[in-house]
Amino acid sequence: MKKHFVQIFCFVFVLLCLFSCQKEPDNYPVTISGITLYEPPTRIVSLSPLATEQLDAIGAAALLVAVSDSCDYPQTITQLPKVGNASTPQMDRIINLEPDLVVTTQSPSPADAQRFALYHIPVLVLSTAQNLSQLREQYILLATATGGGIDGKLNGERAADLVIDALPVTSPAQRPKACYLAGV
Repeated sequence: MKKHFVQIFCFVFVLLCLFSCQKEPDNYPVTISGITLYEPPTRIVSLSPLATEQLDAIGAAALLVAVSDSCDYPQTITQLPKVGNASTPQMDRIINLEPDLVVTTQSPSPADAQRFALYHIPVLVLSTAQNLSQLREQYILLATATGGGIDGKLNGERAADLVIDALPVTSPAQRPKACYLAGV
């Protein structure tokens, strides 16, 4: 009897450990910029060098499965497949990669948008940042998409702060109020 009790106790203990160790996407679903992600993306295509660098800054470069023809930074993405750019994406190649998120800085054409929708591929369009506040929002959007909810938002804020703080200024009064970011 005692032996069965110990075996049952050990079995229950192992089950509890297994279930408590599994990380569930409790920050999902998230809705950002009109798209809803029900779970964390694991296969991202970036059609913009800016988005690629921002994904790297928030620690999500490992999720990239393809990038735009213009992407050449960070070094870790140079071996990834090139799939066109925001205005002329190579749709067949992108669809074959089965991404669960496409990030771009330009809205896809109606035909491309229809194909993305047909294959249930959400597209996150980052609008051009006109100032540092909007740049910060881009980081938060990307981090929320890749990390979900509050955790993603905090990660985006930290990454944005690192980038903004790295700008070459000598005092807060000299901090630029706007910057121009060229993205493809």
